[in-house]
Amino acid sequence: MEKMKYAFSTEGFKELKSSISNIANLYYSGDIWFNNGVDCELLEAGKNWKKGKVKINIQLEFIPDEPEPEIKDNDSVLDDIRQSIN
Repeated sequence: MEKMKYAFSTEGFKELKSSISNIANLYYSGDIWFNNGVDCELLEAGKNWKKGKVKINIQLEFIPDEPEPEIKDNDSVLDDIRQSIN
């Protein structure tokens, strides 16, 4: 199977936001949830209502299947050369 590389473009992000909005059946436009947030009030335990906004924030993380090869520091490479000379 040939490996293919994909870039996550802004179009991909727009599709992701649209999919989440459709799945969650969000009352407001999906852009409001992701950009400005929606006004709300939160009841803190044993306290009063606190006004604020609810905003959807998505974090993506790429984790390669194979770890990157370890690169030695320049100092350690020079130290190896110095030791071989002495």
